[in-house]
Amino acid sequence: MNKTATTLAVLTLSAVTSFAGTMPAPAPAPMPPPITSDRCAGPISYNSVELLYANTDIGAGGDADGIRLNFEYSPASNFYVRLATGYDEGDYWDSWHISAAIGGYIALTENIHLAADGGVLWTEFDEDVWVAAVPLIAEGYWGNLSLDDTGWFVRPHFRAKWGCLEVHAGVQYTDIWDDDEWAFFANAYYQIADGWDVKVGYNESERESDAETWSVGVRWRY
Repeated sequence: MNKTATTLAVLTLSAVTSFAGTMPAPAPAPMPPPITSDRCAGPISYNSVELLYANTDIGAGGDADGIRLNFEYSPASNFYVRLATGYDEGDYWDSWHISAAIGGYIALTENIHLAADGGVLWTEFDEDVWVAAVPLIAEGYWGNLSLDDTGWFVRPHFRAKWGCLEVHAGVQYTDIWDDDEWAFFANAYYQIADGWDVKVGYNESERESDAETWSVGVRWRY
């Protein structure tokens, strides 16, 4: 009797052990979904370098092709400095302009800022001019007229950003050449890679018969 009970106990323990060994292991906990990041997320830019091609229509004065190089840097919150230079070349003239400005901005909303900068502007203008002949004294010839001047400017404008698109729009008041003028500008930036945007810009100035300038190029944000 004891032998039979012992045998049954051994068989029962073996069956339970065998059954337990064949049970599937508990399933691992599901992995959380990957965190998706918006590649265009980020603040409105005040740290950038722009390189642009520009075409200016001066009405009766013809048109000109040029380049633009702009630099912005924000050393502290709500402040920035801006350096800009450009070169334009027409049929019989060319010009250089360089500006340096200090600016500030306030956030009206997270996506819209009111900004303004102002500073000094230097420009140089060179033109080929025809000097008429003087009968019996001198023949006509081409000469060069070179002028330069220093003035100042201020640019109040808005900056707004929605996803990959950033827009700047405002006006610029300039006092130079013993004259003053207003100009309207609008710039659109669209992100194409981390830190890189393409830019299209438009500027209309009341000087020179409402001169219109279109620009296109790239911006690097750092």
